[in-house]
Amino acid sequence: MPNEISKDELSYNEKVELFKELIFGKAANDDFEPKKRVSHKEKSIFPKEKLVVSTSKVEQSSSDFAVGGKGNASSTAQLILKAAEEVFLRDGFAAATTSAIAKSAGVTHAMLHYYFNTKENLFKHIFQQKLAELIASLQNAFGNSNLPFVERIVSGAQRHFDFLKENPRLPAFVMRDILGHPLRSAMIGMYFKQFYSSTVSDLQQQADELAERGEIASVKITDLLLDIASLNVFAFLIKPAAETLKELYATTPESFLERRKQEIAETLRRRLRP
Repeated sequence: MPNEISKDELSYNEKVELFKELIFGKAANDDFEPKKRVSHKEKSIFPKEKLVVSTSKVEQSSSDFAVGGKGNASSTAQLILKAAEEVFLRDGFAAATTSAIAKSAGVTHAMLHYYFNTKENLFKHIFQQKLAELIASLQNAFGNSNLPFVERIVSGAQRHFDFLKENPRLPAFVMRDILGHPLRSAMIGMYFKQFYSSTVSDLQQQADELAERGEIASVKITDLLLDIASLNVFAFLIKPAAETLKELYATTPESFLERRKQEIAETLRRRLRP
């Protein structure tokens, strides 16, 4: 199988897939569900031994897409992943359809099937990508040890807020499609372990030293981070209703977010005051 596809020429296998679609019509209705009986128990789509099971071609495409779509990865796979992210974040896993993803990406149903095979495979790519982005944002946000402790916390909270502002549909996506499913939510813990073992332990040690000297109030960092997550996330969960509350807030939805960002910063400063 070739590693790269030009815009003007399809590979042999892709021609075969397109020919099959022309002859037999769209594949497996809309979600490429396997035609076999399955257990009534929920089947994990996140195998322990490997988080994504796919061809090396798709894995390389996904990796390159996550860092800006550069390299030799197929532009077709990148378009599909970008479209899948938009559809999953907008509609959720249950309501999302592969035909909608294919249409948004500007590719045929057979081409989507060729690269990712099932809706579950696509979801796994998006799930892992968004979790990786979230963890990276948290590490960058709270990992600046050069700042005074209180400003390190405030700066981290504000950078996390800005990350959510760039990904406003992510909080609803996590609550709807991740936390409501035990198999998926369990995976979050695996991603957070590294963050907790490094950044959180460092913050707690610094907080304990400052509290002992009377420079800040005593605080448990895990509780403080949960407070920050709650305050930040809720601002975006309620944002769709901000337009209806504009008379109460006397502001636009955009100004509402900026106002919340500053209010959260002041709340954290007051919490840490000795």
